[in-house]
Amino acid sequence: VLEDRQTLTNSYKSLLNRWHGEGTGNNEVAMVRISSQLNVSNRHIEDGSYLRFKNISLGYDLPKSFCNRLNISSAKITASLIDWFTITNYSGFDPEVSTFGGGHLRQGLDFSSYPNSKSVLFGLNINF
Repeated sequence: VLEDRQTLTNSYKSLLNRWHGEGTGNNEVAMVRISSQLNVSNRHIEDGSYLRFKNISLGYDLPKSFCNRLNISSAKITASLIDWFTITNYSGFDPEVSTFGGGHLRQGLDFSSYPNSKSVLFGLNINF
């Protein structure tokens, strides 16, 4: 329900083509301010399938000769990308978000919820 027609939040650009008077024949319904009830129809249903690379980690063991010069037995440098890549045709920010939270059984409505955050983690593991 990312096309808010009650003027309560920002809306998608597609609402610029909404019906706004006689002679405007298009597929978007009018902007109306009604009660706070949610008017959901099958027009709002879309495929929310996606492929997400949840955690991509890379590690590099520093050469033994380099570690010997630093007087350490071993060292490893790591980097991780978390929630960085998602492949989907979903029109919202993130197909995994749920406005109501509470697990997978309550997902299904997206009121422009914030997407999952992307993270980059760096690490250094040194053994003496």
